[in-house]
Amino acid sequence: MLHKLSNQKRTILTLTGVFFILFWMGTFSQYRVNAGYRTEVAQTAEPTETAGGQPEPVTTPPQTAPPVQTVAPSPMVTPKVTATPKPTATPKPVKLRLKQQKRKMKVTWNKVPGAVSYQIYVKKAGGSFKKVKTTKKKKGLVKYTAGKTYQVKVVAYAKKHKKLSASESYRFFVPKKTKRINILYQSPKEAELRWNKVAGADYYLVYRKSGRGSYRQIRKTKLCRYKDRKLTSGVQYRYMVKAMHKEKQILCEGQSAGRSYDNRKIVAVDHQKYTYDEMVQDIIQLSQRYPGIIHYNVIGKSEDGRNLYDVVIGNQNASKFILVISTLHAREYMASLLCMNQIEYYARSYHEEAEGKKMSSVFQQVCVHYIPMANPDGVTISQYGIQKIKNKKLRKNLKKISKGIDTSLWKANAKGVDLNENFPYHFVVKSSAGSQGYSGKKAGNAKETKAIIKRINELKRRNLKAVINYHAMGSIVFGDHSGLSGSVATNTERMYETARKVTGYASAASYSSGNSGSSGNLREFIMYQKHLPSITLEIGRRVCPGPISEFPSIWKANANLVLREAMLFQ
Repeated sequence: MLHKLSNQKRTILTLTGVFFILFWMGTFSQYRVNAGYRTEVAQTAEPTETAGGQPEPVTTPPQTAPPVQTVAPSPMVTPKVTATPKPTATPKPVKLRLKQQKRKMKVTWNKVPGAVSYQIYVKKAGGSFKKVKTTKKKKGLVKYTAGKTYQVKVVAYAKKHKKLSASESYRFFVPKKTKRINILYQSPKEAELRWNKVAGADYYLVYRKSGRGSYRQIRKTKLCRYKDRKLTSGVQYRYMVKAMHKEKQILCEGQSAGRSYDNRKIVAVDHQKYTYDEMVQDIIQLSQRYPGIIHYNVIGKSEDGRNLYDVVIGNQNASKFILVISTLHAREYMASLLCMNQIEYYARSYHEEAEGKKMSSVFQQVCVHYIPMANPDGVTISQYGIQKIKNKKLRKNLKKISKGIDTSLWKANAKGVDLNENFPYHFVVKSSAGSQGYSGKKAGNAKETKAIIKRINELKRRNLKAVINYHAMGSIVFGDHSGLSGSVATNTERMYETARKVTGYASAASYSSGNSGSSGNLREFIMYQKHLPSITLEIGRRVCPGPISEFPSIWKANANLVLREAMLFQ
C-alpha cells in the first residue's frame, strides 16, 4: 500500500523504520556485552570440595575468542546554532533641506542617533570648505551674497568628537535683484514689460496685481520681456519680476524691483481751470508712463521764472518735424488742455490705427513737438489773479497796470506784453502795458518770445515742416497765404483744407489782416520770415475763457487734427 501513500507519509514511515533498526541494534549489542560479562565471572569462580575432601577439579572450558564489543550509536542530536554577532550599526546619513530666506539660507537636517553635535561647513566658488557653525540643534542659518555660488554640508559628531556621518554637498546660487523694469505702453489694454538680464538666471517669473489686490503669477519666461494683453482700461497695476535659478536640491529666487503701471487717464478734462502746475505734473507722468514715446525739454523761462516746456511725441530722430504752439494768450488756457489731451491720446493709441493708419508709423516718420502753454504767467493771472505772481517787482507793476481790469480776461504776460504782438515781423510798438494789445518796446524782447523763436530755429535746422497755432475762440481756421508761393503756399493750403475738413470749423477769410493782428503776429512771422507753412485754429465758441462744458465738442473736433496734419508730411 506504500505506493499509494503520499510522499510525506512515505518519508515519515522510512524515518520510523530507520530509528527502530538503530534502536534494536543498540539493544542487541548491549545484551551481548552483558552475557560475556556473566561468562567471565563464572570462569573465575573458586573450586568446590568433593565428598572425599578433595577439591573438585575445575574444568577449564575451551578457549574462545573474546567477544567483539559493539558500541551502540548515539542518538541523533541537533547541533546548537551559534548566534552570529551583530555587526556594528552604520550611522544614519545626514540629509539636508535648504530653504531660502532674505540674505540667509536656512539649513535643516534629520536627527542622527548617537550624535551630540553637528557642524556646518560652507564653501564659496573657487574656495574650500570652512566650518561656520557648531550646534546641537538640527538647523542653522548660512549667510549668502546674491550672485555668488555656495556649497554647504553638515557633519554629525558623537562624544569625544568622533565623526559619525556627513551629508552630501548641496549647491545653491541666488540670482541678483532684477533691475530697471520698464513698461512700454501699447494700448489701453496692452503693455510691454522689459528688464535687464540677470546673470545666472534660468528663467523669470512675472507677477501682477491690480488695485489693492494680491500679486498673482502671470508668466514664466526665459526672455527679458513680456507683453501683458489682459489689461483693463482705467485700472492701476503693479508688476514684479523675479530671476530664478534651479539647482538639484533647491530653487532660488532673486529679489524683484516692483514697478507701478497706472492705466488710468492722466490728463483730467472734467474741471474748468487747467493750471500750469497741473500741466507740469501731467508732463512728468506722461513721460514716465510712455518712455520712448513721450519726451520733454525745458526751452526757457517765463518772466516770472516758470518753465516753458516742449513736449515731444514720436521718434526724436525722425527726419521731419511739426511744431504745435498753444496759449500765447493767457485766458485761452483751454487750448493747453486740448494739447495735453491730444498728447496723451496719441501715446495711449500709439500702436493702434486711426484715420486708416497706425499712429506709430506716422509719428516715427514725423515727430511732433508741442509747446502746450507758451504764456504760463498770464494763465496764472487769468486763473488766480496777480497775487500768484512770485516776483515782487512784477507784482507791484501789475497792480498799477491792471486797475479796473477783470484779470480773468487777461491775455498778456507778467509784464503786460501781448506775446502775439511781440514777434519780429512788421513790428510796430503798440499801446502800453496792460492785459492785452501791448507789443512791447522791442520785437522779440519778451522771454517767452525769445524761447519760442529759438526753438523754431533749432527745429528748422532739423527739417521743420510746419507750425500749428492754437487759440480760442470762434471755431474758425486761419489759412490765408497771400503773397506766398511754392511749397509754403501749397502746404499751407493743404493744412488749411485738412483742418477745416477734420474740425468742421469755418474759414477765417472774412477777417482782415488788420483784424487778425498781422503786425508782430506769430503765424505771419513763421510764414513770411521763416518761410514755413502754418495755420491757426480758434477753438470754442463766443466766450473766453470757455466753459468746461464746451470741451467735449472741442475734443471731438480736434482729437485727430495734429495726426492728420502730420500725415500730410509722411
